[in-house]
Amino acid sequence: MQNSSIAFNVTSTRTEVLRSHVITRPVLVRAGVTYKFSFSAISGAAINNTSRLSLTINGKSLDNEIDVENLTQGQPQTGSGEYTSPVSGVVQLGIVNKTVPHNSHIFLLGDIKMTPAPGLN
Repeated sequence: MQNSSIAFNVTSTRTEVLRSHVITRPVLVRAGVTYKFSFSAISGAAINNTSRLSLTINGKSLDNEIDVENLTQGQPQTGSGEYTSPVSGVVQLGIVNKTVPHNSHIFLLGDIKMTPAPGLN
């Protein structure tokens, strides 16, 4: 997977939005290989952003997951996790927002990476 960046500023008038899918990309994996995933995030607004961003594979949280929380405009944060694939094929790598503040996403994602974990395969 190549490094990529994306910006979000999506609002909803629905008051029940508490968790939200942000982005999903298909990625090719091999059985028995452990992959390390990471991404960076920064707030797109001057106020603190209470979003809680998390990586998923096929909708499930990754092992050894580090969420990104309480984003600020000046301090990028890194989220990460690991995944050992039980089968070869395509899986869906996703980023979800577990806590959608005020029903809006105002943040930037960047440096999304997927690499085989050295020495673990």
